[in-house]
Amino acid sequence: AVGYCAQTLKEYYSPCTAESPFPPHRVLAAHGFDSTLATPIIVNGNKFAGCILTPKAGLDAFKKPDRVLIQDIAALLAANIYSKRLRKQTEESHKMTREM
Repeated sequence: AVGYCAQTLKEYYSPCTAESPFPPHRVLAAHGFDSTLATPIIVNGNKFAGCILTPKAGLDAFKKPDRVLIQDIAALLAANIYSKRLRKQTEESHKMTREM
């Protein structure tokens, strides 16, 4: 599911992990997690930075508000990652300027 997110930049929801095409989901199902949601963390609008993989007990356990909340969390993480990268670039630029 993480690979799917990386390739498509879209979430992948598996309401029944036991029937998922992804082997890690079936492992989660064996441990009692019946549903899995994989939400991409997208930086700069189109760069995959990671994925939030959230398993949950119960079939079809993620309702629309849950999915939206996790998407919002991923967006906040992406903004934080972008901000930290931008700050690092700025600091490096200032350092180079001072060394000249």
